[in-house]
Amino acid sequence: DKLDYIESLGVTILYLSPVVYSQSTHRYDASDYETVDPYAGTNDDLKLLCDEAHKRGMKIVLDAVFNHTGSDSKYFNKYNEFDGIGAYQSEESKYSKFYRKHYDYNTGKMEFDYWWGFDTLPVCDGYSKEWQQYILGENGIIDQWFNLGIDGLRLDVADELTDDFIDKIRIAVKRNKEDGFILGEVWENPMTKDNRQYLKKGTGLDSVMNYYFVAPLIKYFRYGEVDYLAHRIREIRNLYPADAINAGMNFTSTHDMTRGINLWDSRIFKNDYGWPWNLINDSHEFCKRYNMTQEEYERAKEIYMAYVFSLTFMPGILSVFYGDEVGIEGVGNLNNRKPFPWGKEDKELLEFFKKMGAIRKEQPFMEEADLKVHNINVNYLAFERINGENKAFIVINRTPEEQLFIVPDEYKQSDTVYTLKKSKPGSLGPYGAIAIKK
Repeated sequence: DKLDYIESLGVTILYLSPVVYSQSTHRYDASDYETVDPYAGTNDDLKLLCDEAHKRGMKIVLDAVFNHTGSDSKYFNKYNEFDGIGAYQSEESKYSKFYRKHYDYNTGKMEFDYWWGFDTLPVCDGYSKEWQQYILGENGIIDQWFNLGIDGLRLDVADELTDDFIDKIRIAVKRNKEDGFILGEVWENPMTKDNRQYLKKGTGLDSVMNYYFVAPLIKYFRYGEVDYLAHRIREIRNLYPADAINAGMNFTSTHDMTRGINLWDSRIFKNDYGWPWNLINDSHEFCKRYNMTQEEYERAKEIYMAYVFSLTFMPGILSVFYGDEVGIEGVGNLNNRKPFPWGKEDKELLEFFKKMGAIRKEQPFMEEADLKVHNINVNYLAFERINGENKAFIVINRTPEEQLFIVPDEYKQSDTVYTLKKSKPGSLGPYGAIAIKK
């Protein structure tokens, strides 16, 4: 029902968090992979969504949670809520080999492994032939989802899946759609983490949620950390395949971190070597009660818009967590998942996001353009995007003061100029930005 609104933002890919029948509202604890959760709709509704999205040139990516199921599921059936015998009830269950187990010397029995110790999330065995066949085999779960019209998968905790399992996911996806997209949740460097290469061309993932790049970019805009960002850009350009860089998910925020607008209140975050969204106080009570004053909100919005302007022109996919485009607040991993604030949108922010989406469509050369960094200093970030004869020179001010910069000669006669906050060639307004297209 809201595809008109989503299309107005310039969206070309709609990534849905889990939609399968599950035991909780977040649905990362599947009860039945074959059925859409009745609180979200039906399998026919999912097919209709895919059909309507395709008419508008949009793709649909589903969140695939194959590392674990819910304990309250037809596979595990800890609470006897489902017909049939689950793995928890008997080793004779047809689902018993779906799950990973270990020998417990205290009990003298084989015990199930649980994700991070949560007994609601039994871990699946990626090497199990039975589990692989159910998910990856002909007419398995992946085939069933693609038969409803989806275009790709986002793999939850991809770094906890085996290489063999990921490679077979790729085979299953590509046999359904040659251009089927596989995005992985890997927070650290996907080319070196645990001595694995998740982005090795032709195997594994197509790209990742780009936490590894977004983290230093946030720290640059918040603290002016120049060396961290410069080093990380060099590292990514040297190690990642070009296709993976161009398809990296560069987000405003995600369902696992504080909301985009709140990221710029530096008082609430730890300023250390950890993730820049790690909170000083992450208690549920603090997160629930936290709200910025209007003055704090307006200042945060200025930095936020400069950050989003940079994402718009950086290599990768500009990705918007629903509601970030209208200034929805939410600190911490639960308070960030509020309903969309229909009728209470920040109209200025919304128009800005529509403009950024329009730029992405107006300048398709950026989809595969190389990145050339000109200058990263404590005041501004300057870089070029180059794709043959098509070029753009971009400068973003991370400070509340006007900043002057030198425009390269080849850009002085350009007709295509995008600006933010009263900026112009050679001069950036406070938290302003400019992009000049040759």
